[in-house]
Amino acid sequence: METNYSAHLQQAKEALAQQRHGDAVCSYEQILELDSRSVDALQGLGDVFFEKKEYYLAADHYMKAASIAPSSAYAHVRLGRIAELQGRLEDASGSYGYAMQLDPDDFRPHQFLGEISFKQKNFDAASVSYHKAIELGSRAPFVRYKLGRIALQEQDYPTAADYFQQAVSLNKKNFRFYAALGDVHFLQKQFARAKSAYESAIALNSELMNVHMKLGQIALQQKRLPKASKSFKKAVSLAPEDFRPYQLLGEVQFAQKAFDEAKQNYERAISLGSKATFVFFKLGRIAQIKQDLEATTSWYEKAISLNPHTTLVFITSWVLRTNRSKNWKKRSSATRKRFR
Repeated sequence: METNYSAHLQQAKEALAQQRHGDAVCSYEQILELDSRSVDALQGLGDVFFEKKEYYLAADHYMKAASIAPSSAYAHVRLGRIAELQGRLEDASGSYGYAMQLDPDDFRPHQFLGEISFKQKNFDAASVSYHKAIELGSRAPFVRYKLGRIALQEQDYPTAADYFQQAVSLNKKNFRFYAALGDVHFLQKQFARAKSAYESAIALNSELMNVHMKLGQIALQQKRLPKASKSFKKAVSLAPEDFRPYQLLGEVQFAQKAFDEAKQNYERAISLGSKATFVFFKLGRIAQIKQDLEATTSWYEKAISLNPHTTLVFITSWVLRTNRSKNWKKRSSATRKRFR
């Protein structure tokens, strides 16, 4: 019997690891025929149903296992996970807390309790739980990632970068880790490092609009205008109703002196809700270049109304006064000619 039990258990574990859920269920049920109180089989069936997102069936098997082996922390951790995924955070916290009492050296309930605290925006408590999980041996990349998020929120950029780098080292296939690392380097103005991290994120997932935006901003800052244009155009294709890539694409085209294209993209950004002062200011500049006095005045006045304290106002106010003076002189000259 012991040989059959061990053989079925090994088959079940292999099948579950390969996501052959049907084979795993058959093997675990064969174990239960040999031993109806097998905690291994009950928890194993719970794991199968958990992976299939059949949480009620999973919970039923975990609770049966817990009733047979009340000192086992595993079932309570899994019941906590189910409660957490179902949005029952208080129940989840209770399960994790009980699991900690049963096995103080198990890192899993600490890292999952950290997740609950993070969701509740109790970042101090989350940080304590995550650090405890690491102390107990957790190698979970998401623990480092969340600690990085907490450090980033506190504007502790070196610590955030360190945690995001640890997350990347533990899992090189998660684009979010690279994107987060890129964001920290971007905020630190370490653009070469940011570019490298963003490109790694894009290699894993080319549909990251915000990452294409950041790559475009880096290229624009470095005056690599064709590259910036390509990145912003990709961002536009991914989020055609977001005004941000349009206004930045307009910046590239303005720098390239492609004023008609820049005007089109600035106006598109405004139609989608942009209130950026520089957009209205640049439209005023374009109108001024085209010697359209009325449009120049209109765009500059809108820029001033949006942000009376911007440094652009000093230039804008001077231009408005100059334009109004020229306009008055033209009207005066035309009037004098009529009465000659």
